[in-house]
Amino acid sequence: MTASPEQREQWAQKLGALPDTPLKPIGLTAFYAAWLDLKPEEALRSLRRFPDLLHRVSVFDGLSAAIPTSLLPQMLDVISRFTEVERSILIPLYLTALAPTDPIGTARFIDSHPTLVTSADAATLMSAWAGDDIVSAKKWLEAGPFSNKPDVLRALVDAWLTKDPLGARDYVVLHRNEAEFEEAANAVALHLFNRSPEQTRELIMLFKDEQASSILGNLIATANRDQFAKLAMWISTLPSEIAEANLGYALASWATVNPKEALEWVRQKPAAERDRLIFGLIRSNNAPDSAEIVALGFQIRDPQKRDEALSWLVLSLSAESGDATERIRALGLTPFQTKHLLELRRRLPNDDQAPDNH
Repeated sequence: MTASPEQREQWAQKLGALPDTPLKPIGLTAFYAAWLDLKPEEALRSLRRFPDLLHRVSVFDGLSAAIPTSLLPQMLDVISRFTEVERSILIPLYLTALAPTDPIGTARFIDSHPTLVTSADAATLMSAWAGDDIVSAKKWLEAGPFSNKPDVLRALVDAWLTKDPLGARDYVVLHRNEAEFEEAANAVALHLFNRSPEQTRELIMLFKDEQASSILGNLIATANRDQFAKLAMWISTLPSEIAEANLGYALASWATVNPKEALEWVRQKPAAERDRLIFGLIRSNNAPDSAEIVALGFQIRDPQKRDEALSWLVLSLSAESGDATERIRALGLTPFQTKHLLELRRRLPNDDQAPDNH
């Protein structure tokens, strides 16, 4: 505190000239952290000519939490002159620190250094900015080079959902035919399903069948274990052209968590619907191996569909063990069922090809 600026700079240079030891970057970080606390502008001038290139990344990394927020833009300007490897490490770190307190300053840096930032940096800005000022954040994004980046759009919508879920939904629906909005649509569907499956139904019905099916697949993949039952039953109520590709996967997820409950639900369905559910369950290649599921497969009334489903089951066993014979015998099936599955195994072209799907 009593030293002159020249003395403090001399100390910095002497620290930088010390022999390389594990304590050296720790000492440099502590020295500059204290200097930034005492005389931030003065310390910043010294950091522009940092005396130890070997430890520059680790020291600037450590200082990201110590530097006053008002100096973050200037520190970013210093870092922008570093090597490409150093910039790739430090710029995201400092932008993450700057975005929550100065989103406009962060946007200004991104705009003025387009070759030094990535879509991940823009996504960080969206996450911090959109929650407080969705209008400004959206306006900046739509006018810039990241307007077609799925991760940035997803970050915008994720933050928007916390403040105005219906506004975020309407924005995604408006852009539903643009491929880069797929991740954002997934985010909206997941958020709405946790609040209201009926609102999720209304959303999905606004998309083309292929898009809607993709959204459903993501819902299943991101669902919590305690949501599988609710999700499978809900998907079963959707139009078949949307639900068909995902219902089996949802059922298999439910059967993995609670097989007794899931299979009992299937058994209670009318015959035609039950056949469709069993076929989808087995066809998903994600169902747990059990005698109960095999028995359900044998109940499919259409012989061709029945053997197709059972062939997929045999193929799944083969993929896991290399030879399904012992796995089939270990399931504890009736002699007829065991014999039939072994016969289906022999009919398969080989164990790494799927059966024909008619």
